[in-house]
Amino acid sequence: MLKSLDGYVITVECQECGNDYTSDLSGRTLEFLDEFKEYENLITKCECGEREAFNMNFPMDAFKDKPDITERERTQRKNIRALIKKIRADYK
Repeated sequence: MLKSLDGYVITVECQECGNDYTSDLSGRTLEFLDEFKEYENLITKCECGEREAFNMNFPMDAFKDKPDITERERTQRKNIRALIKKIRADYK
C-alpha cells in the first residue's frame, strides 16, 4: 500500500512483512509503452524481497471519492493520484 508521498519520496507498506519502506523517485519518469498502449507500472521492492506494483494507468476521474470507502482507501487513492501527476510522462 502506498502510505504517503513526500516530494518524490514514497512510503510503502509491504503486503508480505508489514514493514514500511521508502523509495526515492527523483528523476523517475514513467513512459508510455506503445506495445501495450499504456504507461508502465511503478514497481518497488521491500528489503524482504516482496515487490509492490502500482498501476499508473487509471484515469484521474476513476478515483472520485465515494462515501462508503474507508479512510485508508481514500488516502491510497489520493496518494496514487498525486504519484501519477509527479512521475507519468504526460503530466510532466
